[in-house]
Amino acid sequence: MPSPADLIWLLDYRLFRGLAGDSWLVAPGAGPSIRLMRHGLFLSDQAPYVDHWDCDAGLDRASVHLASHRIGGWSW
Repeated sequence: MPSPADLIWLLDYRLFRGLAGDSWLVAPGAGPSIRLMRHGLFLSDQAPYVDHWDCDAGLDRASVHLASHRIGGWSW
């Protein structure tokens, strides 16, 4: 098990939702992204967005998706 100091890079990650409905944890700046899939988590060096506008739109989509599923089960 990694120590808490080894996981410090995960702080401030935000949920991002792509146009295809894919879910990611993305860094607030440059850094690795984590794709959330039913069969596991996958680390990527590439961000799932192309620019700042696309990033903001994906963060908004994730927020709306979570709000729509507040009651009931999760849908990734």
